[in-house]
Amino acid sequence: MLKRLHLLMIAWLISSLAGCAMQARKPVKPAEPVLTAPAPVESIYAYIATIMASTQELQRKEVMQLNQALANTKPDDSTLLVRMKLATLYGLPNSRVRDPVKAQALLDQLLREPALENDHRVLAGLLKDYVADTTKLNAKVRDEQKRADTLQSRLDNLQSKTDSAQQRADSLQRKLDELKNIEKTMIDRGQGSPK
Repeated sequence: MLKRLHLLMIAWLISSLAGCAMQARKPVKPAEPVLTAPAPVESIYAYIATIMASTQELQRKEVMQLNQALANTKPDDSTLLVRMKLATLYGLPNSRVRDPVKAQALLDQLLREPALENDHRVLAGLLKDYVADTTKLNAKVRDEQKRADTLQSRLDNLQSKTDSAQQRADSLQRKLDELKNIEKTMIDRGQGSPK
């Protein structure tokens, strides 16, 4: 009896599986790629590429619009992207409206924001470090330029003194040569005169 029950169950299982195999299968469509909006950091990258290629006038207009947007709203999570764009405009080297002091201030504010996404935080941190390093390097370049200008001034002064000393030496040499000629002439006259 048990054998029979097993056989019945196996037959029922086979018939049900065979029935499933007989059904016509619908072709499965491959999943269409889902087009999503670029991630916020990617949108910042696209913004940077676009705005840095624009003219000085367009960059100035963009700064005015971003500042106006910040002035019209209170600083909150919705202004993070605006502040990030403004800091980028002020901080990048090829920006025609570069202002490292304003960039540094905006980036400091952004990095203190708890709502700032990690990707934005990393980008803001990199930009802040870049602006700080560039500011330090520019200060060093200015200091070195001042030092070079001072050294050049000293060199010019020494060259002037050297030229003046050379002129005095040449003048003294001419006077000495003239005195030698006078002395030689007097000696020649003295030897040629009868005693």
